[in-house]
Amino acid sequence: MYKKQGTHRVKQKEEEKRNNKDAKSYFKKAMELYKKGATKKDYYRQCKEMLTEAIALRPEFALYFFHRGNCSKNLGDFNSCLLDYTRAIRMDNTNAKFYENRGNCFRVMGKLQESLSDLQKSIELSGGKNGRFYYNLGLTYSDLGQKDKGIEMYTRAIDLLKVERSKFKPYFNRGNAYREIGKIPESIEDLQRACDIENRNPSSQNNLGLSLFEERRYRDAVQKFATAIELDPEVAIYYNN
Repeated sequence: MYKKQGTHRVKQKEEEKRNNKDAKSYFKKAMELYKKGATKKDYYRQCKEMLTEAIALRPEFALYFFHRGNCSKNLGDFNSCLLDYTRAIRMDNTNAKFYENRGNCFRVMGKLQESLSDLQKSIELSGGKNGRFYYNLGLTYSDLGQKDKGIEMYTRAIDLLKVERSKFKPYFNRGNAYREIGKIPESIEDLQRACDIENRNPSSQNNLGLSLFEERRYRDAVQKFATAIELDPEVAIYYNN
């Protein structure tokens, strides 16, 4: 009897090792496909399939659910995305990135209070040292109509982010928020910084034009609108401005 039990345990351990090895193999393939997803969305579908196989073998790994949620997000399936992020958080409620991504998913779905809660949690877990988390929180505050709070979060993001290129979005969104509350000089300054960081971005050129127009600098505004059109002639709103 004891011999049979010992043999059974050995077989269980061998099966666990095989499952772990196979799951890691599926995960590795999934991450390779995910990197290609920016060029073709079908890679995200294939990535999701690989992660589903990995989850079937090792359903206790929170990271597998998290990355499958990322695939669903990029495929526009936000309900599935939300379910997988929630599963990941239930397994590991100490990972700030899990909360950040679920918070962003909530915002896209229009669940702004839930987004606010998750993004605040991501900042708490990171010790308030991650500029990207503050940036995402700023987006949610802005969507809630709390422009001043949004500006405060964008400012913290700019202060914390080390790479200049990564500051483009906080400057861009803070500049637009300033314009919406009537602080036009501050808006122009921020949007000019955004244009300096990414001078081939038509949206920043167009929005800088809008702020210049508000300050009655019409010639400068028209020049920015023209630059936006030159960079992306397919966007109708640039012509309307």
